Amino acid sequence: MFYPVDPYSQPQRIPFIKRNLKKILIFLLILIIYIIFHFAFSNPVSNSNNSSDSELPKPIPNPLPDPSSSQTPNYSDNEQPKPIPKPIPDPSPSQTPIPDPIPSPIPTPDPGPSSNPNILKRYLLNKSSDAKCLDGTPYAVYYAPGYGDGKNKVVINFWGMNWCYGRTRAEILKSCSSRFYDYYGSSNYFKEEYTYGYDFLGGEESKNKYFFNWHRVDFPYCDGTAGQGYVTDFFNYNDKKIFFR
Repeated sequence: MFYPVDPYSQPQRIPFIKRNLKKILIFLLILIIYIIFHFAFSNPVSNSNNSSDSELPKPIPNPLPDPSSSQTPNYSDNEQPKPIPKPIPDPSPSQTPIPDPIPSPIPTPDPGPSSNPNILKRYLLNKSSDAKCLDGTPYAVYYAPGYGDGKNKVVINFWGMNWCYGRTRAEILKSCSSRFYDYYGSSNYFKEEYTYGYDFLGGEESKNKYFFNWHRVDFPYCDGTAGQGYVTDFFNYNDKKIFFR
């Protein structure tokens, strides 16, 4: 049995460009982007006549000679090598030697025990010293030198402390000024010597077994503040200068 052929039922051939138009457009787009980026980020060769000073090529430094080489460069009379300056040392505190302000002591003969070893003599400081009693008189200490196996040892005693007292500043200054007339506020009332024969400042071995031949130092108390402070300026009270040093 014969059936007529419908011409529209046959497959039709689509041209290559029309069939691959989408791929061709994508390829062209990628090619355009590549060309743009290539010319935008490439380093064009600049014209030497239009180049600025900052674009001039840097000079190539001469290579340094090899210090291990045994060859010695030859210099003419007009081309003598310049001497290499010595490095300047760093004047930092860690490298600068600090002189010792205290000179080495001069050895002195052993004084030995005195005629009365229990006596400590008074030694006044200079009037220019900052250490003062309440009335401004120079401070003083009592001292007896050591000897024998105790010449390199020292024992120190501080007097008992007694504060200037008061509820207000005026009362405190009044209390301190009242001490101008005894040894709690003025070195004018310090005795020239004290005798200690009953405690660790004594000089008899039978009574002071451990410290009798040591350097013995006794610090009096005359500043009214228990020896715990230093004030540069003085205070005025009833036309009296009071020092807390």
